[in-house]
Amino acid sequence: MAWMYVFLSVYFKHVEFPFREFPYATKLSFSLHYLIYPAFAMFFEVTYPSSNSRTKVILHYAFFVVITNLYTFFIGHYTELTRPLKNKFLNIPIFAFLLFVAHQFNRWFQKGMKETNT
Repeated sequence: MAWMYVFLSVYFKHVEFPFREFPYATKLSFSLHYLIYPAFAMFFEVTYPSSNSRTKVILHYAFFVVITNLYTFFIGHYTELTRPLKNKFLNIPIFAFLLFVAHQFNRWFQKGMKETNT
């Protein structure tokens, strides 16, 4: 899903990546979208609050969405890895949605693993 979002963002000229590891293969940034952002999602899952406190869960989502957007801002502002062209604030709900989907998939997968081990 994240790959599709970035692909559409590049296609509709919301963002561009001046430096790419594989410039002839794709217009996407390989390291950002196949290494860095998945690492953020992994840390999100590893540190997800085990309690069912709604406040902790909301703060957890808010923290990771803010960190991801700050990282994106600093990469776009201080390097040539990405150049946001428009709709910078659209990323906030999209990152939250992608984290939610990743967490739901992880819960479903873990549930299936527990059922096969019993």
